[in-house]
Amino acid sequence: MQTHLRRAAEAAEAAANPVDDALICQPEAKRLAGGVSDMTMWRWRKEGVIPQPMSIRRRNYWRRGEFLAALEAAADPAGRAA
Repeated sequence: MQTHLRRAAEAAEAAANPVDDALICQPEAKRLAGGVSDMTMWRWRKEGVIPQPMSIRRRNYWRRGEFLAALEAAADPAGRAA
């Protein structure tokens, strides 16, 4: 799991955008997380790695800034600066 998280954090860092309040859908979230699968997203939600999504018309959305911050925190659980 650490390899996926590290890759996801690197992808998130590369895709940094000043519009942190924007909503992103699950396919975009998966892409930002390094191309992970639906099952990985589900596991990360269950483990608290990423925040729970908001559901709009049966689709999952996250606030971009919160999602990227969660990936950063998960990639460096000891709180060390990269």
